[in-house]
Amino acid sequence: MEENVDQNYIKHKKMLGLKNTFVHSTLRSTKDRVAIMKNEFKEFVNLEEGHIRKLIKIFDYNVKSKYVASDIPIAIVGGLLLWAGWLFFNASSGYEIVNTSRQAMPTSIVLRTFCAPAASAIVFLLLEMTSYQLKNTQHFHNPCRLINAILAGLVAVTASCNNVELWASAVIGMIGCIIYLISDKILKRMQIDDPIEASQIHGFCGYWGCLAVGVFD
Repeated sequence: MEENVDQNYIKHKKMLGLKNTFVHSTLRSTKDRVAIMKNEFKEFVNLEEGHIRKLIKIFDYNVKSKYVASDIPIAIVGGLLLWAGWLFFNASSGYEIVNTSRQAMPTSIVLRTFCAPAASAIVFLLLEMTSYQLKNTQHFHNPCRLINAILAGLVAVTASCNNVELWASAVIGMIGCIIYLISDKILKRMQIDDPIEASQIHGFCGYWGCLAVGVFD
C-alpha cells in the first residue's frame, strides 16, 4: 500500500514538474523547448523531436482556448433535435390555408427547411477544411461549430420558407453560413463575449433571412 502511495506521489510530482516546464518555457523558441524537455525529463530522451513539438503545440493550444464545450455529444444531439423540431415549426407556421400554391404546402416547406441547413453545413465543412489545412496545426475540429452552421441555415430560411424556390433556399443557407462565420470573426475581434454564438446565428443570420424574403421572393 505504501509503495503504491509513493509511486502515485512520484507520478504526481513529475506531472507538476512537466506542467511548470511547459509554462515557464512558453517564451522560448520551439527548438529550445524541445531541448529543455529532453534535458529535464528522461521520458522525452527517446522521443522523436516531431512528437515533442506536437505535445508543445497541443499544450499551447489548450492554454489559448478560452471556451471548450463540456459535453459535445449532448450538444450535437441537441442541435439535431432542434433541426427536427424546426421542420415541424416551419411546416405549421408557414402553411397558409388561403394560399394553395405548391410552395406554401407543408411538404415543400419541410423540403426547403431541410435543404438550407444542409447547404450551410456543406459550405462550412468546405471552408473549415481549407482553414484546417492552412492554419489548424492541432488537427482538431470543433463539431459544435458545424451544429451552429446548421442552425444558421435554419434561421436564415425561416422567414422565406413558404415563398421561395428550392434552389433559392440552398443559396440562402449558403450565404447564411458565410454571414455566421464573418460575424463570428467580427465579434471576436471586437472582444464581445458570446460563447454559444447566439448573436451570430439568431442576430446576423436572422437579419439576412429577413432580407432574403425580398431578394428571392
